[in-house]
Amino acid sequence: MSNTSGAAIEDAFNRIILSQIPNQRWLGKKNYYVKETKKRVNKATLSDLKKKQIEEYIAASVIIHCSDGWTYLTRAVDSLINGDIASSIHFAYYAELRSAMSLMAFEGVGIFDKQHIWFDSSKNARLFKSFTTHSAADSGMKEWAKLSTKKNVIFNFLRVNNRTFSDWIRETGFSSKNKYTTSILNRWLTSWSIDLHLKDDQDVRNEMSYRPHFTNSPIKIQATLSKLSELWNLLEPTPANRFPKLDQYLLRFTLEEIFRKSTGTEPTGVPFENFIRNIFSRLGEDQTQFLFDFLIRLKDRNDSVIFEEAKKDKVDSSINKQDPFPILCRAILLLRLSTGGANQLVTNSSVNVDQLRFWWEELSLQQGIITSIPSGIEAIDLYTDIRDSIDEINNKSSASLNCIKSAFENISEPLFYIKQFQRAAIWGLGM
Repeated sequence: MSNTSGAAIEDAFNRIILSQIPNQRWLGKKNYYVKETKKRVNKATLSDLKKKQIEEYIAASVIIHCSDGWTYLTRAVDSLINGDIASSIHFAYYAELRSAMSLMAFEGVGIFDKQHIWFDSSKNARLFKSFTTHSAADSGMKEWAKLSTKKNVIFNFLRVNNRTFSDWIRETGFSSKNKYTTSILNRWLTSWSIDLHLKDDQDVRNEMSYRPHFTNSPIKIQATLSKLSELWNLLEPTPANRFPKLDQYLLRFTLEEIFRKSTGTEPTGVPFENFIRNIFSRLGEDQTQFLFDFLIRLKDRNDSVIFEEAKKDKVDSSINKQDPFPILCRAILLLRLSTGGANQLVTNSSVNVDQLRFWWEELSLQQGIITSIPSGIEAIDLYTDIRDSIDEINNKSSASLNCIKSAFENISEPLFYIKQFQRAAIWGLGM
């Protein structure tokens, strides 16, 4: 990972924009790797590798892996609200895997079957083996977590008040911030379980996918819907930022950790408030805004449910057998990162996002998100159905949501919408 680069992928994406998107497709019909992909990559050598075609395949996969990851998350949530914990775990795992593959592709690593491809900063291709799809994703994420040279790749995905995390971190003023921010990224990708927990979770996933289930844990549907509503609130988009609330929480964690490591004290009281005040002054940010009070925990003091759930099985992964929410939350956190990468690829290209309507509207029609093409709506307006569904759920009495069957009888339409997390892919990609 230390020598990988997304430069070749960015070039390839621009070729796609010029040659394929006008024909409303991601890859050319003659792209060698569209068919029999696994077989053709497995037997490839550097001498016969069709370099431009594999570059374009990997470039397109940044978007598609990310979108598919959100779709797997949708299937995981659908399974959960139907009381099928085993399937929920299975699909949530694949949401994580696809997200990791999207991130790797963005950084110039194509993960396939038994043979994989990476590109360096000179856009040279290299082949590597000895990894399966799953172990390549696992190893790639673990390596990324350790590399100080890669931290800004991810920190540049995330924005608060139209400033990247790199901008915010720069103004902390600590000379050792490079070391601190590397440890933060490592924590995100390991302690928060965003590294997929492939070793432990794979055992759980295999048991839930392939073994008979002699006992089942009941789903508390009302509590489940309450948690899902909280997750959706974190993902609500605005025109300026597609995940503003989630990014604010991530920024708070980041600045608190830098303060903690640089001073050896907890981020509380006047010292931490002055630390945040100095950052705001250097950036020219208004100190009377909500964000200032949020960062010093005067408002929304508690951490969001997504972070609390994501670390629940840190010690005991068997929790997942009764409650898939930890793995669901890890999947969302990882999808936030991969969506940031995919969005950056789109933003840095020559594409007008209206050119990509053919793709997301067709996908939305197939998945029951819109009723016709052209839809005449903006991507961020896809949240309207979610907001309305949450309101309707909140207005129902506890008695009407006392079991799964009652929920389907009383709120069937909100249940249909609240599972559709693939909507977040569309606005998150900047469509």
